Formats: sequence, structure tokens, C-alpha cells
Amino acid sequence: MIQLKVPHKFFVLFMSLALVIGLFSCPMPVMALSEGNVIDMSDTNPAASGDGWTYADGVYTISNGANVTVVGDNGGSGRRILIEAGATATVTLSGTSITQTNSNAAPIGLDNNTNLTLILAEGTENTLSGASTQASGIQMGLAGQETVTSTLTIEGTGTLYATGGNRWPGIGGRAGGKRTINIMSGTIIAQGANQGAGIGNGRSTPANSNFVNIYGGDITAIGGNNAAGIGGGDNVGKDDNAGVITVYGGLIKAQGGNNGAGIGSGNYNYSGGTLKLDGNGIIFASSVSDGGSYNKTSGVLFQGNSGTVYGNVILENDFEVESGKQLTVPANTSLTIAKGITMTGNGNIQNNGSIKVNLGGTYNGEKPAGQALLYQIVSNIDTDICSLSPQVPDYIQQDNNLAFSLNINDGFSKTDNFAVKANGEALIEQDNQYTVSVTEPIEITVEGVEDITYPVINGVTNGETYYTTQSVSVFDANLKSVTLNNASVQESFVLDGNTDTTYNIVATDKAGNITTCTVTMKSIASIADPIKDITVDNVTSDDKTTIEEIKTIIENINTDNATEEEKTELNDILNKCETLIEKIETVTDYNIISGNNSQWTKGDSSSISITVNGDVEKFVGIEIDGKAVDEKNYTVKSGSTIITLKPEYLNTLSVGKHTLTVIYTDGEVTGEFEILDKNKIITPETGDDNNIGLWTILSIIAGCGLVGAVSFKSKKKYIK
Repeated sequence: MIQLKVPHKFFVLFMSLALVIGLFSCPMPVMALSEGNVIDMSDTNPAASGDGWTYADGVYTISNGANVTVVGDNGGSGRRILIEAGATATVTLSGTSITQTNSNAAPIGLDNNTNLTLILAEGTENTLSGASTQASGIQMGLAGQETVTSTLTIEGTGTLYATGGNRWPGIGGRAGGKRTINIMSGTIIAQGANQGAGIGNGRSTPANSNFVNIYGGDITAIGGNNAAGIGGGDNVGKDDNAGVITVYGGLIKAQGGNNGAGIGSGNYNYSGGTLKLDGNGIIFASSVSDGGSYNKTSGVLFQGNSGTVYGNVILENDFEVESGKQLTVPANTSLTIAKGITMTGNGNIQNNGSIKVNLGGTYNGEKPAGQALLYQIVSNIDTDICSLSPQVPDYIQQDNNLAFSLNINDGFSKTDNFAVKANGEALIEQDNQYTVSVTEPIEITVEGVEDITYPVINGVTNGETYYTTQSVSVFDANLKSVTLNNASVQESFVLDGNTDTTYNIVATDKAGNITTCTVTMKSIASIADPIKDITVDNVTSDDKTTIEEIKTIIENINTDNATEEEKTELNDILNKCETLIEKIETVTDYNIISGNNSQWTKGDSSSISITVNGDVEKFVGIEIDGKAVDEKNYTVKSGSTIITLKPEYLNTLSVGKHTLTVIYTDGEVTGEFEILDKNKIITPETGDDNNIGLWTILSIIAGCGLVGAVSFKSKKKYIK
């Protein structure tokens, strides 16, 4: 049998290729593109239902409570979205394009009594086109419905293109009732077809049916022939008005079609519609048709090339006054350019009120006529550390100077990196002042000032021991917190006395400087522990030092904050000390405690010490054998009274017994001691002094016998 050897790498390659061919040869399951809560408009074979939707006959019907995302391009197939009657739902458009070709069918339709929140996904462009049919891009009310109540809210940061078909608006409807459109954010371009508004009504819409509220976003609304950019379609006149349009914010560009207003009615012959300005919106309208009777609380409105600021407006969108246009800021009105916003003045700006540029905001272009720009001044400093004098104003006119001094608060000092800065640039101090030329918004900052002073804790001393209640106060010009045993307390507090505990105080200031203090509190009774067993019956002069030490402790205790109970207990101990000392001082029954009957041998270098129970402070002197002894011959020290006779003096005394008298101011005591002769030999007292020689001989014989016995025993031990 012949064996064919195939290299391993070729075998692996062959098997991998076979596997790939096998996979492609097997039938693959067809996966639906629309599933879960995602609707893909490019799906040619959708499932019958998903999470919050059903599908039949080209219509995705969104049910109540649904939250779906729509993607994909329907390719002009007629597949569309319908919000079922009575439903409240959320639909997110995330890069979808729905072009409708079926007559009277909108890309997104809202049935009666619906509430739709439409979210434009960030970074996406979405197109809803009913241009080839008689339908809106977003249609509120179905074809044939005469009365509709529905609400549409548009939000998100994506982009929406909505186009209406013949006689229909880009966003809105034609039925009567009440249709409310709330635009919160996003970029929206809405265009109506012939006789349809960009946002609002179609042709011949009944009266009082259109309510548009714009809160934000960048909106462009373009009307068809005889239709408004925002408002009414054709044949909507004085009696059948274009509804109410309220602008709270956003940047709006509204262009009417032939004979149509930018905002208002669809025909110049009528003055229907009501425009309300109530916020920070900016409107560029080709015209406004309500005859100027609109509510002008706050906002910017251009009609054609002429614009006016109403109220006090804070710009929320970048804004350009183009060349050929004129903006008037009347007296008592203001226009504020907020942080992150740019206003460009390439046209003519007449400033009779005020134009304010906040920190972070930008104004580009020609200087306005009339009043100069006002630039915001922000003092971004910690007032706990320092302050500016005089206090800087909120705004200063362009090209004026700002001058101020810096005051550093107590407890703070300049460091090596100290600097006062305007917009990050260090200023130079001259004559105790800093000066800034104001050509833009200014932020004043101060660097390099630090708190180098630590909090001070008064009333107790770190490491000390206390027995009575203490009052504590903490001071720091910039105190942040005080804790006692980890619990927060006020700047002044009390430490309870007469208890066995430890108190830990921590004071922290706003700069992070920390002062700590740890004290020990003890019971008052512990002071008297050394004398608790001493009474007037057993007290001696030996106890006097201890008693006086305790008395001193008591007398040195500050009782300013002590309780009455604490004071009473201290007085009780003090009274006991005084009683015992008084007893010691009245003692006259002197006794020799130790050293009586001492012996001393002539020529010895040692001394004789005698201790008497008397108070050394009452000691007068000593007598030997009734004669006073010079103090150079002895020493005396306390405890009670310890007298030591020097050996030089003892050598002068005769051999034999002597008396020693210790004399006090109020008494004395006498004892004895003996001087021995070092040459005296003590002999056995046998009664016969003539037999000394005999005793000597017997001692020698006994000694020899003992030596012999020991020698015999030793020899016997080694006999074999």
C-alpha cells in the first residue's frame, strides 16, 4: 500500500478551504433587520411585530408606551410610521430616510389623541419627505380627519429635513382641533409645498388649531406659495387665523412663500396669527403678519433687514448681524453675549441700551454706534483670603481702565509665586494699585497667597493633665472646623472634669493648617490616692513631703470653670492635707526609729546613723554624753530626721557606751551607742583563767586526731 505524505501546512490550508466552501453551500437563515425596538426602514421583509410596534401593509404602527429607534432608508417604497390613536410614544430617528409615494400618506403620521416625542440622535441626518403626495413630512392628523388633538415634541441634537406635499406643511397638518408642536432642540429644516407652511398649517386649516412653541434649536422654516414660514397656509385669513407661535429660545429663520408672511398668515391680505416673544430667541423673519400686536416681552426679531431687541436677552446661539441688516438695541433693553457664544456685527448696530459681553463670550466686527460695549469683570478670588478695593463693577465700557488695590486678610501672607493676574497675565503693581485696560471680558485672579497661621486652642495645654471642668475656645481668622474626639463642635466648648478620659482636639483652617491638642482628664479622688490610708492617728513626719505635694497640686488647680461639686471635693482633700500637716507639726513624742544601741570599733572608716521620727525642720542639734556636738562632726537630713556621726569624730570618743540626745524645738529623745577597742580579744568564759595552756594543748591534740582520721579514711578508699 502506498502512503502519500502531505505536508502539514498544506493539509491545514486544504481543510480550511473546504470548511469555507461548506458554509457557503449550506442555506443561511434570513435574519430580520427590524427586531426588538429597532425599526429598519430598508427591511424588505419585516417581522409582523416587535417591541412596541406591529407591521402590516407597509405601515409600522407604534403602540402606546413604545420607545423605538428608526434607522435605514425606505427607498421610496411607501413603508412609513404611524402613531396609533391614543398612544403616547417615543421615537428616535437615527440616520433614517423615509420618502413617501402613496397619496395622502405621510412618512410619520400621528392619529388622533396622540403624544409623540421625536428624538434626533446625535450626529445623524434624517429625512422625512411627503413631497410627491398630499401629505406632510410629519403629519398631525390623518387624511379625512376634520378634528385632531395631538402633541409633537422634537428634541435631540441631530438634524431633520421635513418636506410637505402639495397643500401640506413640512411639519403640521390641516385638520381642526388643537395641534401643539414643541421644538426643544436640534437642527430642523422644514419646507411646505404649494399652499403649505414650513411649520404649522396646510391649505384651508380651521381656526385656532395651530400652536407652535420653540424653546431652542436651529430652525429654518420655508413656506410654499401663499403660505407662511411658520403659521398658516393658503386661505387662512383674519377669521381663520394661523394660530399662536411662541418663541422662548433658539435661532429661527422663517421665510414665507409668495404672499406669505415669514411668521403669521399665509396671505398678506390677512393679519392672522399671534407671535409671542418670551425668552432669548432670535428670529429672522421675512415679515410678521399680526400687525405688530404681538407680545414682545423678550427676544430679538428681524423683519426683513431691520431687527429690534426686546427686553433683556441672553444669547444662547451664535448670532450674526449680516451686512445690509440693522439691529437696534433700544434704551432700557440689553443684549448679553453669554459664555461660549459669538456675536458678529457685520451690519449696522445701533446701541441705545446695552450690549454686554460675558466672560467666555465673543464679539467680532465693527463697534456698535451709540453706547460702547460692556465687558464683564469677574473677580475670581477667595474672599476668605483677600479682597479687591474698591469692589470691581460687574461690567466696564470697552477701552476704559479698571483700577483696584489688593487687600490680604489677616492670617495670610504672600509666597514666592505671588501674582495678581488678568486673564492669566500677571499685572504690575504701581502706587499700590493694579490697572487693566478693558478690551475684552476680564477675569481677575490672585495666586501665591497662603494661610501660614495655625489655629490657636485656648483654655488647655497640649499634654497636660486636668481634674476639673475646662472651658476651651479655638481661634483662627479662617477657621474651617473643630472636632473633639472626632465629633464636630463649635469654636467654644467645655471639657467635662472629674473623670478618667482623654480629650483629643483638632482644629483645621480653610488652608488646611491643623492644630491638635491632647489632654488627660483624671478624677479628683486620684490626687489623694497616696494619702488615702493616712489619718491623724498614724501620720508621721515621713508623710509630710507627700502631703505637701498633694496640697500644692490642689492649690494650683484653676477652678474658674470648675463645678460646685468639683470645688467641694477639692476643698475636702485640701482640708485633710492641712489637718495632717498640723498634726505632724504638733508631734512631741519623739522616738528613735532605727540606729539605737549601734556599735562602732575604733579605727573603722564607717559611721553611725540614727533615725528619729521628728520633723527635720524642727531639729536643733545633738548632745553626746550631755555635751553639745559641733555640727561639723555629723550630718543631718530629712526622712524623718537622719543623723550620721562621722568616723573622725567617733575616734575621739572613749571605748565604752555613750548617750546621744537629739534636740528639737519642742522636745528631745535620747539613745545609746558603744565604742569598741579593736585590740581587745574576747576569750572563753570558763571560770578558770589559769588553764589556758591546757585548753591549747587539748585543741592541738583534737586537731591532730581529726587529720589522722581523714588520712586513714583516704587510704582505705584505695585498698584493693
